[in-house]
Amino acid sequence: MPGTAATWGRDESGGDASAVDLTNVIGAHCGGQACVAWKPDQTAVAWGGADFGGDASAVDLTNVVYAYCTGLACAALKSDKTVVAWGQPNSGGDTSVVDLTDVIGIHCGYYACVAWKEDKTAVAWGHPNYGADTSAVDLTDVIGAHCGFYACVAWKEDKTAVAWGNSREYGGDASGVDLTNVISAQCGGHACTAMKADNTAVVWGYAPFGGDASAVDLTNVVGLQCGFYACVVWKIDQTAAAWGRADFGGDASAVAVDLKNVVGAHCGGVACVAWKAGQPAVAWGLAGFGGDASGVDLSNVISAQCGGQACVAQKTDQTAVAWGNADDGGDASAVDLTNVVGIHVGFHACVAWTAS
Repeated sequence: MPGTAATWGRDESGGDASAVDLTNVIGAHCGGQACVAWKPDQTAVAWGGADFGGDASAVDLTNVVYAYCTGLACAALKSDKTVVAWGQPNSGGDTSVVDLTDVIGIHCGYYACVAWKEDKTAVAWGHPNYGADTSAVDLTDVIGAHCGFYACVAWKEDKTAVAWGNSREYGGDASGVDLTNVISAQCGGHACTAMKADNTAVVWGYAPFGGDASAVDLTNVVGLQCGFYACVVWKIDQTAAAWGRADFGGDASAVAVDLKNVVGAHCGGVACVAWKAGQPAVAWGLAGFGGDASGVDLSNVISAQCGGQACVAQKTDQTAVAWGNADDGGDASAVDLTNVVGIHVGFHACVAWTAS
């Protein structure tokens, strides 16, 4: 049965949810300055910075299936396959320029959102320089898409993919890589990745911050993900490797001996975390902002996320632990993190929902 949700971090960015009812929550998402949660009765509530997605009074949040918050806005997909958005127009809060009917999936990055439809077309909205302008790409036959901070990527039924957005150094230009045989893709802060059916992967974007993976072996890949400055890959043999800006997660040499038996990993703003089969999870990156987890017990971790300046891990006994910058989610001492069934870590706030 659904329980309640708890939030922590910066009050003005979603850490204080006292203005909304967080009972019967089954999912939630925090963005840059606000959070949103949805319930079994398909209603949703938003909180945080009022102008940046925290005030949803102008939209109808009934029949909601799931929702996202961008850096400065939020969007929700409904059971009738329409979408509503609110917050800053240039970050996804204004959908007036696109047709959001017959939508089967959405994803929001920091400045833009993308929706794919029953007819396999896709549309984007938000900041034109960072993903809302799709005029340079063909968005037909799309089966999935993802927006990062400054660029978006979509993959198609024929296993090709296209990228758009800021092409200079953030992933919007994928002309230098082979985007065939693609089964999924993702954009982070300065780089994008695509995983292929043969378990290889390709990366593109700004080389110093994840766009150049020439130093790592991208074969036998199970999964990979890029944060703001660094990327991480985990493989069939349960090893993992990271690349990008060294001090913000791109250099995992301090924990390299521990990057074995890895079953999942995640990079955030300035730190990364990897969880393992039968062994404690490990974190690396900027020490005071998630890269040093020595103060918490990371045994029995089944999933984890790093946000802007903090990380949270969920455990097999349905407890969760947080670490990193206290003001931005690293200190969860004021909330009860037992019976936790889901977590999401935003840029400055976190949310966890429980089972009753």
